[in-house]
Amino acid sequence: MANGQKILIVDDECETSGPVAKYLERAGYETQCAPNGRDALAMLISGSWDALVLDMRMPDMNGVELLQVLRSYLRWTDLADGTGTLIPATDRLTGRQMSFENVIVLFAEHHRYRHNQLEIDFTLGQKNYAYLFRDGQAFKILWSTENRIWEKETGLVRPLHFVDTQGNLVPLHPGRTWIHIVTPFSAVIDQGNGNWLMQFVQPYDPEDTPVP
Repeated sequence: MANGQKILIVDDECETSGPVAKYLERAGYETQCAPNGRDALAMLISGSWDALVLDMRMPDMNGVELLQVLRSYLRWTDLADGTGTLIPATDRLTGRQMSFENVIVLFAEHHRYRHNQLEIDFTLGQKNYAYLFRDGQAFKILWSTENRIWEKETGLVRPLHFVDTQGNLVPLHPGRTWIHIVTPFSAVIDQGNGNWLMQFVQPYDPEDTPVP
């Protein structure tokens, strides 16, 4: 018996999924139906589920699109009002919440020129820590702008690259990557159960002294 494990059925015609739900319930599962991928995503975020049964053809986010989102990381935006309230960051063209297969938190020096004018140091020869979130896992890696063989042979410069502590290139998951740049004094904290907290520490940026 399934001992009350919960299964979410996603089908735009919930009544046609009735036989599937009854079969699962006779086997001891609890079931609930979401009529589309958007509603299913909201239910998956707000609840705890043991399995998912998907209809591949649905309007307003089909099963394939929902699976792509579930394998990625959703982006949220802080209202920056001190309440800690997060709202979905949406694509202006599609209206859908943005998602990424890779998320990288990158630690880099911030140099101040004047108030509200900062430059992030990605000059040649730099290396610092980063966190890569991919496939539901977190990896502590390094970002680097050090010249490799290709740069030395051609004299050309390529963008920064990501390596492990042995200098091996770190593979990213195919798809989209979101890079979040923070100061070296910021922190990424494992809160357990797959939850991570990124505490951003502002760079030193006092008000400019007025010029007489």
